[in-house]
Amino acid sequence: MEFVVVVAGLIIFNFAGSLAAIQQDRWCEAWLDRLHRSLGAKFTPWLLFAVSVFVPAAIILLIDRFVAGWFHGLVWLAFNLLVLLYAFGRGNLDDQLNSYLAHLERDDLQAAYHDAAAFNINHHEALAGNLAELQQETLRSIPYQYFERYFAVIFWYVLLGAAGAVLYRLSVYLRGRSLDQAAEATVAERWLWLMEWLPLRLTGLILAVVGNFARCIDIWFDQLFSKENTTAEVLGFYVQGALDIQPEKEEGAEYFADEVLAVKHLFNRGLIGMVCLLALLVLIS
Repeated sequence: MEFVVVVAGLIIFNFAGSLAAIQQDRWCEAWLDRLHRSLGAKFTPWLLFAVSVFVPAAIILLIDRFVAGWFHGLVWLAFNLLVLLYAFGRGNLDDQLNSYLAHLERDDLQAAYHDAAAFNINHHEALAGNLAELQQETLRSIPYQYFERYFAVIFWYVLLGAAGAVLYRLSVYLRGRSLDQAAEATVAERWLWLMEWLPLRLTGLILAVVGNFARCIDIWFDQLFSKENTTAEVLGFYVQGALDIQPEKEEGAEYFADEVLAVKHLFNRGLIGMVCLLALLVLIS
């Protein structure tokens, strides 16, 4: 049944582009504010973070178990589909990519810098000093957008069910919310790095299969036990290998636009590869 939920969720989400009505985070903001006011001074950052993400995930788990079997599983199916759609990434990534590409093609660098902020993990303006540096930053941030939007969510949903998908989305949300709090930001970053370690390696294998296998798999083994690089950096290495991007590459807005399109197509193939992997697991289980 999880396979049906994943496929249905991907179809709905890709056709819709974004689901702002379902992906409401106001409840989460209210929950975190109340938690900080009541327990912020008493709990350590790690304990406060754990309560923040594990309590909602536990509630989702209880509901998931409670509705199992209702109306021949249809209530469970609907509930899991809604949770998965909620857990997918925010915003319309296709629209953001199209806007960035359009501004690149028009050589409107100021607008391209503004667009690149949507891809940045912290949604900050790019720090690049020229078009080549902007493209380098963007090619690191776009792959991560695909990863946290789809791949990591599906991984945790398949592994832990609806609770796992919510746990990951809340962890991402807290990482963005804790940027101005040094201690909380450190906790959120470390926890998210742990949550992303395994799905990141699986995504690397999938990208190797749908891209340049020989080069990507070499990078995959090289980065297998890397502790120094962030998830976005490791993912950027995978993409560089899967697309066989050479360091001595051409420059220019048209070439850079082609690179972004290549990344988009790579991850679209990767999503198909992940669905095929899930189908194989269903067949052999």
